Amino acid sequence: GIDHLKFTKPHPEIYQTANTILEMAISNCFTILENVKKMKSLEEGKQEIHLEPIHLQDSIQKAIRLFEQKLSNKNLDVEISISPKFSVLVEDATFIHSVFNNLFTNAMKFSFPNSKIKITAYEKNKFICLSIRDYGIGIPENILKNIFSFTHPTSRPGTIGENGTGYGMPLVKKFIETYGGKIEIHSSETEDRGTEIILYLKSSI
Repeated sequence: GIDHLKFTKPHPEIYQTANTILEMAISNCFTILENVKKMKSLEEGKQEIHLEPIHLQDSIQKAIRLFEQKLSNKNLDVEISISPKFSVLVEDATFIHSVFNNLFTNAMKFSFPNSKIKITAYEKNKFICLSIRDYGIGIPENILKNIFSFTHPTSRPGTIGENGTGYGMPLVKKFIETYGGKIEIHSSETEDRGTEIILYLKSSI
């Protein structure tokens, strides 16, 4: 089935959870820094990654909770359609903080206010495919061809001026390949406007 998550401006009572959300966000920042270091260690052969099964639906739903305020600011609707039976083989921390959170942040950043983001999962060629689809501005061809490069500038402002570094996508690709999967990007600035990122992840079943 499809879960619809609509985020609107919070009632004042909601602000009592602000400290908890802030603590989680700060913790995530430190986690991301550690994951960058980990990727460097993996490349240099100093460290091995430990893959483990994670429940895809639960992990994605928990991750999206951190973005409630940003989704509210743009009035974005999130549709989630992930079978509860899907379990994938990844490293939990890097998958959520360095892969999914990065891709979902981009989807929000380049979405138009009052639009939607679709997150779906399906089976294909012995992989579980996780799709993150927005209906925003799309990716220009000159950026798309260099999107996984650490040396070419790919950062650009979002639809309401959000900033970025341009280093997220190369990190995403490296972690996905470390999990034994792959990443595809389909994007258009004209017809069927928007971007779809598809992650091919190994099923743990």
